[in-house]
Amino acid sequence: MIFEINYGSLKLKSIIHPQLEHLEIQEPIAPITSVFDIYKEDDQLLLFKDYNFIGNYSVNNYHLLQGKFAMELLCSINENNESDWLGTFHASTVKKNNKGIMLIGDSGSGKSTFTALMMSNGFNLVADDISPILANDLKVYPYPAGVSIKSGAFKTLNTIIPDFKLLKEVYVNPYKGYVKYIPSRNTDYIKQGTDSNTLIHINYKPNSKTIIEPFDLNEALQILIPESWLESSKTNAKRFMEWLKQLNCYKLTYSNYKEAINLVSELIE
Repeated sequence: MIFEINYGSLKLKSIIHPQLEHLEIQEPIAPITSVFDIYKEDDQLLLFKDYNFIGNYSVNNYHLLQGKFAMELLCSINENNESDWLGTFHASTVKKNNKGIMLIGDSGSGKSTFTALMMSNGFNLVADDISPILANDLKVYPYPAGVSIKSGAFKTLNTIIPDFKLLKEVYVNPYKGYVKYIPSRNTDYIKQGTDSNTLIHINYKPNSKTIIEPFDLNEALQILIPESWLESSKTNAKRFMEWLKQLNCYKLTYSNYKEAINLVSELIE
């Protein structure tokens, strides 16, 4: 699959391109699957797909454009429609032996850093920060964006992730500051869903013991849902309740990442 994305300015390019840059090719080696156009008109950001208007978004709410673009890209990859998805969840998903784990966390909890650490210890990335679930099978499907790492974790990952020092630093916004994107490398199974009924709340705490314990579902949902998108049909609402019933929720508090990863591995095995 080949996708062409056109931007009206370098500033607009900075909204979408950095997390997908590792997928960039110089010349198409196959027919183009879909064409996306993103540009600004007055104070609105406009998104087109295959020359059809998708939506317009205030420049102050560019994250809505990012979310809609992600959904349209997912639909093109999987050849389906938005209504086929249960939702896109604010969580990172990794897998081992085709058993998936969804990682959630408050801002600054170290969720993406722990995702990267798991990737360096035998787990494969399914999706970072946006975990899309199909309604018909309740599986998480890959999203090909890179893993976003904030500058506070650079020093730690420099000694753990091969070539991490060589990754480009990208300024996102005043809140996130500079980030690096670790390439996703999940395109080999891009249309393959992963069973993921284990949800872990990540809580990095300096000098703490490594503890994994049951976590209340209602508390988990308060972290998971606010920045997630749920498809609103009655059918998918019922499927969402079915998905919740199969979830096993845990809280992981750690400072030693190797101990933490060993506990998580034991949990899914």
